[in-house]
Amino acid sequence: MTAKEAIQRIRDADNWTDDFFKEIESTYLEHLNTIRNTLVKDGLWSRFDTAFSEWKKPGQAAAIAVASQESVNSTVCDKGKFRQIESHNLDMLSMGDAKEEEPEWLVRGHIPKYQVSAFVGDGGAGKTSTWCAVVAAISSGRRCFLLGDPSGIDLMEDEPQKVMFFSAEDSYKYTIRRKLRKNGANLDNILTIDVADERFQDIKFDSPFLERLIDKHRPALVVFDPVQAFVPPNIRMGERNAMRACLSPLIGYGEKYGCTFLIIVHTNKMGGVWGRKRMADSSDMWDLSRCVEMIGETGEAGIKYISQEKSNYGLLKPTVLFSIEDEVIKYRGMSDKKDRDFITDVNYNTRQAPAKEAAKEFILDFLKDGEKEVTELDEMARVESISKNALKDAKTELRKEGRIKSWSLGFKPKKWFMRLVDDSLTAGEKTNEYDKK
Repeated sequence: MTAKEAIQRIRDADNWTDDFFKEIESTYLEHLNTIRNTLVKDGLWSRFDTAFSEWKKPGQAAAIAVASQESVNSTVCDKGKFRQIESHNLDMLSMGDAKEEEPEWLVRGHIPKYQVSAFVGDGGAGKTSTWCAVVAAISSGRRCFLLGDPSGIDLMEDEPQKVMFFSAEDSYKYTIRRKLRKNGANLDNILTIDVADERFQDIKFDSPFLERLIDKHRPALVVFDPVQAFVPPNIRMGERNAMRACLSPLIGYGEKYGCTFLIIVHTNKMGGVWGRKRMADSSDMWDLSRCVEMIGETGEAGIKYISQEKSNYGLLKPTVLFSIEDEVIKYRGMSDKKDRDFITDVNYNTRQAPAKEAAKEFILDFLKDGEKEVTELDEMARVESISKNALKDAKTELRKEGRIKSWSLGFKPKKWFMRLVDDSLTAGEKTNEYDKK
């Protein structure tokens, strides 16, 4: 008897006789998981297992039934698969007993304590210099440039606090330490693990290693630059809600260890968009961040802006204008303009590369951290509104230029992978031209 035949006969309770149980016993035990999962969905599992247990071991049916019911109650169907869930208590909080609290700020009005915030900007817009200036202020206790003109004001804003940063794009040896020093940081209060350190690859948003670091050093602020370097390899950032589970541990760490998180995010290649639509990689990042600041060019030579586009804890703050002189952030005033206004003023569309060039830039940026599955690249390109034709032309041209390679692994199904030519292929990988994608 097959499992399918057994299930069909089990569905008729009139069949549940001693002879029937004896007939299906071997099939039932051999295909227990398949039969159980089907009967759970049918709502028959508890009744049938109780009856079968009573036939198998008379007198133990009651105990088995209780255990079986608890198992069913702790089983849920998640994306077509059954998984166990915790048996939680049923206590809930009454709003009549709840206390109201005002948000606390690490940088008043811009970076709320114990939460996730994001700085978003184009390449070369000054993201690294901006977060280095913020880190310098927090580590030294000096007034942050985001709070306005420091002239005539006591520069000491708060007590010096400890900061932790992780950068996958800039080396602390050649870039970051110098920027921090020039912006007045207390370097003894700033901690990092270099990207060349083998431990760096284990620093992910949901990794136990990250929590251990935070627990040991108890920083007031942790900076991640850029976001994609700290996403676990099994997460596809373009998938809706994929980043929520990945980033949710940070919120717990904030309350548990008293730290705040600042994540650096690139903009996408879309033209004529602003605010939320300019944030690359994942819309979940926007939703989870309590404050989002966009960094860009004003169109006036040497003047940049940082525009608060989202704040869950109050009205949006005025846009801060600044310049970068010898790697030092210089406050240049405030503006009522937001990201949309600056994008429109400088005719952002005309400054975008043609579609194919934009697609080439996207591919090179996407592959800079190592090989990726082509389907994942294609999916992220769709999220960033890169057309299929532009993506196909870009792949072809990059191959002709000798800048990328594609190869396949496996057979039925065959998976295609892509990487920059600077990274050599591992032994046993089969290299093929890939011109149809």
